[in-house]
Order: sequence, then structure tokens, then C-alpha cells
Amino acid sequence: GAAQAGTAPTCAAGSASSAASSPSPLPVIVVGGGLAGLCAALEARAAGAPRVVLLEAAHALGGNSAKASSGINCLEEGHGDSLALFEEDTLRSGGGLSRPALVRKLVEESAGAKAFLESHGLALRKRSQCGAHSAARTLRNAGPGPNVGALIVRALGDAVGGDPGIEVRTGARVVALLTGEDAEACGP
Repeated sequence: GAAQAGTAPTCAAGSASSAASSPSPLPVIVVGGGLAGLCAALEARAAGAPRVVLLEAAHALGGNSAKASSGINCLEEGHGDSLALFEEDTLRSGGGLSRPALVRKLVEESAGAKAFLESHGLALRKRSQCGAHSAARTLRNAGPGPNVGALIVRALGDAVGGDPGIEVRTGARVVALLTGEDAEACGP
């Protein structure tokens, strides 16, 4: 049942708190089927989660990610770019609202993000200089056809759909997460 305002629900038997004694492990729950959710589901499985349930409010995966048209920014050697330049461009374009540590992480891990996409069958071969960038670092699809966001969502959606350990539930609107006293998610 739902908790009254100001009180936290307690986890009952069979919930996340008793998962260690449960015969089958509880699934990892991913909320949202856009780029971040698709990646989270795939990464949870790669990390050893035996079961993942991806919940998407819409009736199809993709969200706003499917509409993205620019590309993926990636730091690679030999293109007149550097970690410092990419970081500076990103901080400047954030208008003072960006968190420097997160920007550094984004820049440092951008090549890994590209490798992740490639491991799921996506090849972004065209390099462009976009927006407030000082170097050509935006990778996109090389020919006519769907925008880059739609291609990424399709490739990752195919990977999710091809994994028997990932269950996708569309039309599943999440309105709240129930947590116990230890702030661990719980439920029936």
C-alpha cells in the first residue's frame, strides 16, 4: 500500500530487503526508454544482472533521443582536438551552469561512449564541427536516411529486444518509487 505523507513505507517480505533470501533475484528496474534507459538496461545486463525490466511511459522506445539530429561528440586523436579544448567548449556553451567535474567525465569518456555504440552495431562515420565547438568532434551518420538519434535508438532498441534477460514494458507510466527506511526501493 501507499504510505501517508511524511512516512516511509516499510519493505515487506518478498521485497528488495529480503532479496538475499529470495529464490529468484529481483530485477533491475530501468525507468525510461530513451538513450539513457536503453544504455542502462544493456549495461545492467553486461554487469551481470540476470533480469532487467525497462519501463517506458510511451508506447514506443526512444523518447526525445529519437529526435536528436546533431550527433555524438567524441574526443579522438588526430582531428585538431584536445581534452582541454573539448572541455573548454563544453563549459562555455553551458553558460556557467555546467558542473566542471561532470564535463570532464563526459569528455574523458566520450571515446568509450562511441565504442559502446559501435559494439551495438552503430557506425557514425561523418565528422562535423557544430555549434560552439572549436574542432570537428560531432559524429553522425554518413548518408541520407534517419537522423542520428533515430539510428542510435534503433540500434540499442534492437540490442535490448534481442536480449532475453531484458523485458520491455511500454505504456508503463512510473509515478513514484516506494522506499523503505533504508531508502532502498521496495514493493511487492
